[in-house]
Amino acid sequence: MDEEHTASHIVPFEHPFVEHYPDGLENYFHHPDEEFNEDVHHHNHTGRPHEDILHHHHHHTLPWWADGTNWTISSDEESEPPTDYDKLESTDRPRPQSHATCFSVIGLLVLALLGGGVALLIFLLPPYPDSSHGLHIETKTEYVEGSMDNITCSLQLANPTSTVELIFIDSENKTRNSTTFVVNEEVISSDAKCTNLTYFVYQFKAIKELNGSIAKCSLVDDLSGETMESDGSPINVITGIVNAQPMVTEFLVKDIFYSKSNHSFSCRATFDDNANGTIEIQICSEKSYKPITDDPAFALKETTDEDFPGMCTSPKSVVYNFNLTQASNGTRLRCMATDHNRNISATTECLPLVLQPPVQIKLEPKDQIAFLGALAEMFCNANVSTFEWKVIHLDYRNSLFSQRFVSVYNNGTIHTFASMIESVIIQKDNIVNISYVININDANVCTLDGEYSCNIEFLDDAIQTSVHSGNLTVKAIVKMSPTVLHTRLDSTTDLMCSIYYRGYAWSSINIAQQNKSGSFLLLNVSSNGNVKSKTTRINGSVTKDDDYINVTVSFDVSPGSGVCELNQTYSCDIQLIDSSIGTIAANSILILEIPVTDVQIHLQPEYQYGLSDWINCTANTIDKYTPMFLEVCVNESTFIPLENATNSTYFDIVSMPKNENCSVQKMLSHTVVVDSKMNVSVRCRVYDDYFKTSFISDCVSPNISPASVQVILEPKSQERFFGSTAEMFCHANASIFQWKVIHLDFQNSSSLPQRLISVYYDETKQGLENMINATLLRKDVIVNISYVFNISEIATVCFLEGKYFCVLELLDDSVQTTSDSGTLTIHVQPMVTEFFLQDPYYSESNHSFSCKATFNDNTNVSLEIQQCNENSYKTLTDDSDFALIETLDNEIAGNCTHQISIVYSFNFTTASNGTLLRCLAVDNTLKLNATVECLRLVLQRPVFVEMTPMTLYARLGNTSELTCSVYYRGYAWSTVNILQQNTSGSVLLLNVSKDGEVESKNARINGSVTISEDYINVTVSFDISPGSGVCELNQTYSCDIQLLDTSISTTAANSTLILESKCTLPLQFESMISLIFV
Repeated sequence: MDEEHTASHIVPFEHPFVEHYPDGLENYFHHPDEEFNEDVHHHNHTGRPHEDILHHHHHHTLPWWADGTNWTISSDEESEPPTDYDKLESTDRPRPQSHATCFSVIGLLVLALLGGGVALLIFLLPPYPDSSHGLHIETKTEYVEGSMDNITCSLQLANPTSTVELIFIDSENKTRNSTTFVVNEEVISSDAKCTNLTYFVYQFKAIKELNGSIAKCSLVDDLSGETMESDGSPINVITGIVNAQPMVTEFLVKDIFYSKSNHSFSCRATFDDNANGTIEIQICSEKSYKPITDDPAFALKETTDEDFPGMCTSPKSVVYNFNLTQASNGTRLRCMATDHNRNISATTECLPLVLQPPVQIKLEPKDQIAFLGALAEMFCNANVSTFEWKVIHLDYRNSLFSQRFVSVYNNGTIHTFASMIESVIIQKDNIVNISYVININDANVCTLDGEYSCNIEFLDDAIQTSVHSGNLTVKAIVKMSPTVLHTRLDSTTDLMCSIYYRGYAWSSINIAQQNKSGSFLLLNVSSNGNVKSKTTRINGSVTKDDDYINVTVSFDVSPGSGVCELNQTYSCDIQLIDSSIGTIAANSILILEIPVTDVQIHLQPEYQYGLSDWINCTANTIDKYTPMFLEVCVNESTFIPLENATNSTYFDIVSMPKNENCSVQKMLSHTVVVDSKMNVSVRCRVYDDYFKTSFISDCVSPNISPASVQVILEPKSQERFFGSTAEMFCHANASIFQWKVIHLDFQNSSSLPQRLISVYYDETKQGLENMINATLLRKDVIVNISYVFNISEIATVCFLEGKYFCVLELLDDSVQTTSDSGTLTIHVQPMVTEFFLQDPYYSESNHSFSCKATFNDNTNVSLEIQQCNENSYKTLTDDSDFALIETLDNEIAGNCTHQISIVYSFNFTTASNGTLLRCLAVDNTLKLNATVECLRLVLQRPVFVEMTPMTLYARLGNTSELTCSVYYRGYAWSTVNILQQNTSGSVLLLNVSKDGEVESKNARINGSVTISEDYINVTVSFDISPGSGVCELNQTYSCDIQLLDTSISTTAANSTLILESKCTLPLQFESMISLIFV
């Protein structure tokens, strides 16, 4: 049996101080092999902190000690790896107190030279030693003392059966021991030479004694005994603090679970020995994960805590069981290891749970009956999918024994253990189908009657299968002739029972009568030839040979008591000594040919025109199968079926027994639609099949009353509001009458009757289809039309309110119709149609707003604007900042509505910015109101600019300042500009952008800015030292702001700078003054 495939997802140990390095420790070690040999794969399944998914990474960056930015020089001259503290920005950590800047620079230069030399040496090293066997070692630059870490050996051989070992050699060429063991082995199919690249990942403890030793990978060839070694790699053990991070080292989930296999999976992880660590297996969905115990199909089997003395780590493992029938096939699982002290986790990738249910096999047909001398065929079929099957067996059993009949093998070999069976493989791949043909003869009949079963075996015993069975029953043949025996009174009639018994031993043959009370034995024939009758009207005789037994049954059909009871079904059966041989009884029917009598037609006293009613025909017949017909009497010699001449339907036939003459009374009923076609005479005809003649009744005419169709409109009265829909229906029981069109008419107090819409039988429409949606729900017999009015336009209110009429027109004008009416009343609820507030209002804009509403006509209404305050409202006129300036009330002619509008003004200076307002319309008659949501009154007040002082007196040799304060109210702005006003115009000297940058256009002017939510304060500093350009400072300066919304007004501010000294001195005096200041 093949071993079940197991997917091992094993994660090697990784040193815990990796967390001190950004993006993992491997980013800070240089691997020359990776640089020169891109074909070599380095697989590092790493359980990252904070629930990162395990992944492969191949980085090529310098080690931390080769990067000068990671170095510091302290008083104790100790160099340590960078920590999270070292990765802080310079503004986030204290400055070192004992660092000497000069020595730091010198130290960095020296270390940079050393790092460059090491990098050059690494660059010049060959990627691998010139080794024919392809054995290589991969190590890190340094290891932390006391930690558990990894060394990888890679081996490239065609058949990697040899064992690779890790050894350490000290400076005296002595092999030193360390605790080492393989934690992961991965085989990768390599090049076209069919070699295999195998990785051996060793976990070892970095002890101090290993510092300076050489690590090598070594193996002894199993065939030649030759020892092979890789190049040596120096081991550098440094002193550090070890905090092992959680790491999933093993997550075992089989590729496929079968019903017979072990239904469990496990996960193993390592933690720091002082950690509060837990392992959890989770169910993966698209974007979330949940504990596996949330699914009742899974259960925790065991939890194991291990202890490795001296290794500073604590392994844990969990094992889960699952129910194969309850678990969902394809469920994706992952393992998560969590260190609760450090709040970090490691997870694996999500793996699918693949479940293989038992393979189903079927035997078909499930049950079958075969006769002596015939063939029986059955099939075994199974959907084996991609599984390789070995053999399929056909087994047999009965009450006495069981036996294997046939074994069919996958290679086509067939072992038959019963000569009467022939087997053929019809299909053998994916869907297996095998045919078995069984020859049933006298010699094997006892060994074939029983249960058959199909059973399949697979090469993989773990694949569970089902066994399916069926039954084969072998019977002897019995026949009776004729199958239907017709006879008449005053005659003697015979039936023949012929049994093909093949010479089997038998005890009796029985002739029985089958009637509604059950089965009754009438005649018995014993194996010695004796015939015994149970009634005087039946006798019999028997003849037999080696194969057949013939029994003749004679019936006395003379008039008298008991003759009617002969009109029944009779059966013949044989009792064999060997009860395992089945038999089938045969049947025959005896029919007495009694003539038809008393044929009559039955009509209702009166038929209502347009309605449905009955016409019946009755007669006394020999049985209920005698044909009966209702016919229209066209003339004395012409008659046609009633259903062909009228709208009638055959309904039912009822039979009642009349024992005095061995007949039954049979009644034929027809449903007829009473219309003009019924103005005829009808008769009843019965055909006697035994005597080959018809018996008829007289022709009679029905009494038909006049016709009328009633029309109903519903509902009689309804009220609707504007904006809703109204629906009414026209009903009419048109019965059999063909109608032409139904009209919907309208009239109100101010208009004459008018036709709104007409619906025709062919479902075409004519009229106001854009206003009225007319739907013909039913059009035959019962007519039903729906009319839906969409009251969505004010202009239609008056037009739709009034009285409606349904009018039906029929094709037959002689049929009377009625009409019906109903009323529709429409109300217009108050509606706020317009509420306008400008957004925003400026100081120069129109300071007003308005509201407009529509109301029902002739009602008591009001319209007002209110202030909103949380859940309460007050009239706007209660606030003195607002005033009602206009009210208009207009009647909308022809719409049965009127419209009111109001206008309010407000004081822009004193009104509260952000006041919430709403409009309220009230109809006191209808007790309805309408409102709108509260809108905000937004006032955009202007921006003010102020400069202080207004006059600035300055002296040579000083620095003077002006302040520009901008009350910008938080508006979006782009720049604040400081300009100089002189005789030539306006010149930009200083620019402040919205991000706080200050740009000066003059060397003698600088500035700074502070910004709050409401104010921008710009300080302008003037350099009034003697020299060129100082006199030009003696001017007026302006300050202004540029807003993004140009509609908001701003006011600029001015200030004048006055120099309190003369700027008209001769050039030599100005130079002297400059020297004095210097």
